[in-house]
Amino acid sequence: MTERKAPHGAVLVDKAAGCTSHDVVACARRIFQTKEVGHAGTLDPDATGLLVLLLGEATKMSDYILCGDKGYEVSARLGVETSTGDISGQVLNQSAVNVSKEQIANAVVSLSGDLALLPPMYSAIKIKGKKLYEFARKQETVEIEPRPMRFYDLILESIQEGEIKLKMRCSKGSYVRSWVTELGRRLGCGATVLSLRRTWSEPFLINQAVSLEEFRVEGLDLNRVSSFVPLSECAPHWQSLTANADEEKTLRNGRVMPSLLANLSGDNFKVISGASGKLISILSRDASNQVRIKRVFNY
Repeated sequence: MTERKAPHGAVLVDKAAGCTSHDVVACARRIFQTKEVGHAGTLDPDATGLLVLLLGEATKMSDYILCGDKGYEVSARLGVETSTGDISGQVLNQSAVNVSKEQIANAVVSLSGDLALLPPMYSAIKIKGKKLYEFARKQETVEIEPRPMRFYDLILESIQEGEIKLKMRCSKGSYVRSWVTELGRRLGCGATVLSLRRTWSEPFLINQAVSLEEFRVEGLDLNRVSSFVPLSECAPHWQSLTANADEEKTLRNGRVMPSLLANLSGDNFKVISGASGKLISILSRDASNQVRIKRVFNY
């Protein structure tokens, strides 16, 4: 691959069903002609919606962007349990759905807030140095523990013929498939995900995204489309500090001048060059309340 100088920042992609997040990254590397592509938050192959790609120096921010909450539109089929927790898996059990709409609504409400749920066997969580899906594919058993997950802003939109549709938001590390599985358990009939669409990856929204196919066919200029977020704007909720020439030079030498630390609020900060307008560093407050340099950007 002949690399070209790609912009540094986030590309907001509306992922299609049937491809993995890794497939999208590989495609983006070809389209943008650079190897420096990563993503912030995996989407299952069957899932669609917002996938945040990181280009160039933005890959250094993946740990911070990954920490954000997510939002989804979900449809689930009651009365079916599968090996993967979604409709593409092997059907393990089928049951009659003898529950009322009121019971379903109450069960949804009961699953709001902090929960301890088992992660899906078909997930990338590592146990004993192996990913869970590797155990699952080889039909090997492994003991897994419930994990803390948080679901909120649950909106039950419809219940029709054993299929429910809802919207939800959840914390990092939460699995919608685990939530749907637990819903089926509480209702006593089982449940599996029919479709899953990510609509929000804090702080980005799906209406900002475009498909990779549009970039491939249209040859869109990243600097001219709303789906591209420049590196300096990738964390809009963080306090922004502007560094003068001396403060910038000192930062690049691994120290923070006290003049830069006046009137700070929050725990994470981005430092913008007063001369170039570029993001030059991100800082974080540690447990001892000291502000430390976490990353320095060179582009």
